[in-house]
Amino acid sequence: MKRFFTCTSLLVLTVILFGCEGHVRTLYLKENKEVKAPWSFSSQTILIKSNKDVYFEVESIAAKLSLKKNPNQKNIYYLDNFFMYVNKKGDGLWEVGLKDWPDTSRSEISQKTEKMIREKLEN
Repeated sequence: MKRFFTCTSLLVLTVILFGCEGHVRTLYLKENKEVKAPWSFSSQTILIKSNKDVYFEVESIAAKLSLKKNPNQKNIYYLDNFFMYVNKKGDGLWEVGLKDWPDTSRSEISQKTEKMIREKLEN
């Protein structure tokens, strides 16, 4: 009985820590090299042109991809199982989150969104 409880506990803990998260890709957009961006396995740091209205550019990309705007929260867009958000993290640093839920693989729309962001904003 104790062994069953231990195995079950480990399985539950593994699912809580690692499972059912979907696929997340985080883009840190920064205007200059001196700005420090957080790092994780699922993130990319992109140097962007200065004086760009990042919120406007991301919103225009969302519109081109027919993403819907979340009426309850600002700067969140979605379509089916794909979600995107943009937040200003600091002076010259923005975070763009691309999330496929509940899929664990990266969707075509997530890849296309990143490509369009890079084309529009990358320095």
